[in-house]
Amino acid sequence: MWSAIVPSKLENVMPGWINVADRGIIGDGVTDVRTALRDLINELNSKGGGVLYFPPGTYKIGGSINLADNVSLVGADRNTVTLKGTATTTYLQANVNNCRIANFTFDWLRIAATSMIDAKGGNVVIENCKFLDHYYPNIELCVNGSRSMFNPGPVIRNCVFYRANFYNTLTKIAITAEEVPVLIENCDFVNSAFSGRTWAEISLSGYHFTLRNLRWRSWAGNATLVDTSAPVTIDRVWYYLFYDTKTIVNIGSPSIYVILTGENGYKSDCTFNLATGYPQNLIKLDEFAWRGRNPDGASLRLPTQRSTTSTSYVTLKKFRTTISGEIRVKAQFGNTGQEPGYQVFIRVLKNGNQVYEASTEMNFDSTADIDIPCSRGDLIEFQGRTTSAGYPMNLYQVMVYYIPIRAGDFYEVTD
Repeated sequence: MWSAIVPSKLENVMPGWINVADRGIIGDGVTDVRTALRDLINELNSKGGGVLYFPPGTYKIGGSINLADNVSLVGADRNTVTLKGTATTTYLQANVNNCRIANFTFDWLRIAATSMIDAKGGNVVIENCKFLDHYYPNIELCVNGSRSMFNPGPVIRNCVFYRANFYNTLTKIAITAEEVPVLIENCDFVNSAFSGRTWAEISLSGYHFTLRNLRWRSWAGNATLVDTSAPVTIDRVWYYLFYDTKTIVNIGSPSIYVILTGENGYKSDCTFNLATGYPQNLIKLDEFAWRGRNPDGASLRLPTQRSTTSTSYVTLKKFRTTISGEIRVKAQFGNTGQEPGYQVFIRVLKNGNQVYEASTEMNFDSTADIDIPCSRGDLIEFQGRTTSAGYPMNLYQVMVYYIPIRAGDFYEVTD
């Protein structure tokens, strides 16, 4: 008589992997597995890292758990594996490097790393997860570049975020990142709220973010997809919007710029804004000036500040136009001089020929609007000089407003 075949434990077949069921952890939705999971995370961390594998089930977590460097959590499938919290304060503490969290449904449980002092965030990947209702953001991270050990920044991909609590914050992702870029891609944001509620799905601050391939389905409530005080590139947004006021991006700082391409979708009975806050900081590469509405409400901003202490004209900024027609240029300039009568000058050249010149004294900023007829390929240059070497003249910003508005128009910044 043949003996029954006993399957080997996962850790014996795949070194560095532990099936939580092999260690007696039960996903019955009733048994609190917090302490057992914490012990397994510490065990793997003491061995240099590894992966905890969760077979199908609902795992009740009765309190917060500290994750560890080099330890990942992987479920069998996000539709069959649920991590279920028991209170609004229950979360996975993710001040870690080299961690993957994949293939789960999060129910009343969030991922959080809210202290910039302890933050790491290098090579943290959150993917293929579903996030259900919560009092706080589903994912809330602080990322510290110096503590991320030069790893790639965090990645959030292939996740679905459902409606958050009617009465509390509705933000799904909130990230503050220092010195490291963050990627959010292939995510779906689904919500509904009482009419008049106001929130942002994604809230960003810090270094630089890239968002791409986002789907946004929003019903009642005043919703913004992205609220940012950091530079961000948003590529391809599909939306399905109803009622109240909806905004793709709110630009929360005058010192940053946002690049937006490829937004498309359906809206009904709602006020739709492409950008609010500082809309002049929006660079829209596929169709400028809000599809012909409000030409002064959208522009290309060349954000790099340039300065000179030369008494002869030097080039501060230049770009090449790719359209034919009149453009409107706004230049803001000033100086940090301290002597009465000290002046700074700015001039604009088209293909080497001066089309504008102006000056200002002392620390007074001057703003100029200049209309320039252009042909495709014209080179526009901003030049500046001072009347006293040693005191810098600053070109604070240059904004280009588009008079001809056509899909596909864009400007190539060459310097």
